[in-house]
Amino acid sequence: MVTIYGYSLEKRYTGGAVEFKTKAFDVEEKPKTYKTAGRFPFIGGESLKKEDIGALIGDGKNIIYLLEPNVDLAKSILREKYEVEYQIALKEYNDRIEALK
Repeated sequence: MVTIYGYSLEKRYTGGAVEFKTKAFDVEEKPKTYKTAGRFPFIGGESLKKEDIGALIGDGKNIIYLLEPNVDLAKSILREKYEVEYQIALKEYNDRIEALK
């Protein structure tokens, strides 16, 4: 058995608070995946590809799984993602405003 640590930034509903969630759980290591008896927290599937460890995954790319507990690393990866998205959105809206002048 191997312990995997999941981290997720979630917003439950429009206008709701954003929450940083963590969950540790035991999985069985297979050659190319990790399998759980139930469902993986945050993504709901029964297996996780080894290549997805340390990468942002999920529909909103707001979930990360690590093999070591490291809240700071998970937050740093998510923060970088949202800072890039913010800069892209800001530029796009500024371009729209400029086009309307």
